[in-house]
Amino acid sequence: MLGIYPAALAQTETHPIVHKPLKVGIQTAPPFAFKQNDVWRGLSIELWQAMAKRMDQPYTYVPFQSLAQLLEAAEQGEVDLVVGAISITPE
Repeated sequence: MLGIYPAALAQTETHPIVHKPLKVGIQTAPPFAFKQNDVWRGLSIELWQAMAKRMDQPYTYVPFQSLAQLLEAAEQGEVDLVVGAISITPE
């Protein structure tokens, strides 16, 4: 799941778009997101990196130990978006 909060990108009259570094919440979930030799890799990571590159958007990864922590951080606005394997369930 990828979700970007629009407030992370500010637009003004004199500067079309100001790219603030986004805080990207992630959690280990192979093959979607995992660390290999201290570098984050995986299907979701590659997709996010391609999107960020296309938008010329700087970012930093914020790792979480559990999916519950990751989703709570997104809900509380501690991260701008989350990247990884997230399923939609009735809960």
